Amino acid sequence: MEEKRFSYCKFTIAQEKEIIDLYKQGYSMAKLGKLWGCNPSTIKNILNAYGESGRTLSEARRNTLGYTISEDIFEEINTPEKAYWLGVMYSDGFITKTKYTNKFGISVAEKDKAWLEKFK
Repeated sequence: MEEKRFSYCKFTIAQEKEIIDLYKQGYSMAKLGKLWGCNPSTIKNILNAYGESGRTLSEARRNTLGYTISEDIFEEINTPEKAYWLGVMYSDGFITKTKYTNKFGISVAEKDKAWLEKFK
């Protein structure tokens, strides 16, 4: 019988380490929960037990959507393109505060979708 951290744990230590490896590879807690037949909170508990920090909501969202954000891109406004997009953010951008996070968005017409893809 394979060893468990505690007798009441659902998974063996080897399985828990595999779960952690998959999480580090980019799997979400929800996806791991479905894969392993448990609640995402169980995945979070496993991560916590091994001192692994979970992703922030922003990191999880970026991971799920499949794109990266250069958080320091506007540290220095040294190109016309950066100045342009910063202006767009100031003129058409908004921030929405919710209970768990703040969201940034840009409000434009549907016809500007292709143009907005350049910003992304």
